[in-house]
Amino acid sequence: MGLCVSKTKKSKKIVDRKQTQKIIKPILKTNEKDQEEYDAILERARKEATAKEIEEYLKLEKLKYERERNEPKILLLGASDSGKSTFLKQMKIIHSNGFTSEELEKAKRGLIFNLYSICKKVIIESNLSDVYLKKFDEFKRLSIDEVREGVYDYLVLPLLQSFWNDPLLHDFYFKYGDLFPVTTEYFFNRLQIISDEKYVLTSDDMLKLRIVTQNISENTFKIRMDGRDSTLHVIDVSGLKYHRKRWVPYFDTTTAIVFIVAISSFDQVMSEDSSTNRINDCLSLFDQVLNNPILKDCQMILFFNKLDLFEEKIARIKFTELYSDFYGTDHSLSDCLYYFEQRFLEKKHPDDGRTIMVHQTCCTDSKLMSKIISSVIQSILHRILQKTGLL
Repeated sequence: MGLCVSKTKKSKKIVDRKQTQKIIKPILKTNEKDQEEYDAILERARKEATAKEIEEYLKLEKLKYERERNEPKILLLGASDSGKSTFLKQMKIIHSNGFTSEELEKAKRGLIFNLYSICKKVIIESNLSDVYLKKFDEFKRLSIDEVREGVYDYLVLPLLQSFWNDPLLHDFYFKYGDLFPVTTEYFFNRLQIISDEKYVLTSDDMLKLRIVTQNISENTFKIRMDGRDSTLHVIDVSGLKYHRKRWVPYFDTTTAIVFIVAISSFDQVMSEDSSTNRINDCLSLFDQVLNNPILKDCQMILFFNKLDLFEEKIARIKFTELYSDFYGTDHSLSDCLYYFEQRFLEKKHPDDGRTIMVHQTCCTDSKLMSKIISSVIQSILHRILQKTGLL
């Protein structure tokens, strides 16, 4: 078990006037009637006391910075929709107390907005007659910001239910299902339950919820493993193509990189660039990260995520028709996984002595992820102890 700690800034403690008076009053016996001189001395003493407090505060902050700099940091990297945020959610469930009420409320708001956005996209792209779409005109008139804030929930929630119950729109959704998160159907089927104001999202809901990461999220976990207490920092960054430059400032302090690949995306294109295959983008990105000189001493861990969806796809798709250099057996999970594993591992230069750990994962599977995360953390901490000579 562990504890997830959020960063807070300590306020500076300032010595007040009354405290200062008590300190200097004994040395002012001959000057107590001279109010001006008394106040001047009082102010000087106060400033000196304040300066000492600030100096002490800065010393503590420097020590804290040095300590945190030496604490292990995991950087979660990969393309958008690979499962990085889901990995972080599993960390919170396994090594913390789960989610705060504020996080759950914010997630619920994000969920309703996501479903609204999906409905609107389907309605616009379905090319159905204007007459048919009249009953959904409300979708076009609603303000995005107000929907996001929940102002129109009394309109949005019934509209979402009406959309999901409509046969034509329902069929169109399934025809183009790859355009939307795989858990969309799960949430639409639970819409009546979720619509209840008192309903609080469960851990399972949170793991299935897909909200695009826009900002950098840094989380600190207190972890006890093999009789030792450790502090672990996990940093989640956006995988969107135009956000990847934000990764660089974290490279020089990173202990390990968990690079996550949505292995099931082999037959999909990027949302940011419809001319680029998602797996090809991941291969290029992995190559850049693995062979970045700043990261040459960084431990590298590779996750092939969304294994369940990958297995479903290869059962109906022939790899020999997609990849001319695939010499395995079509529909074989082990052969198809091995093919991709070799394509990623061949990006490592011959003179790179690092061993890349490879895990086949389904980040929404808590039981599986508990074992994998434990193995990853143990490996990282073990490597640190080896490097520092403590093992």
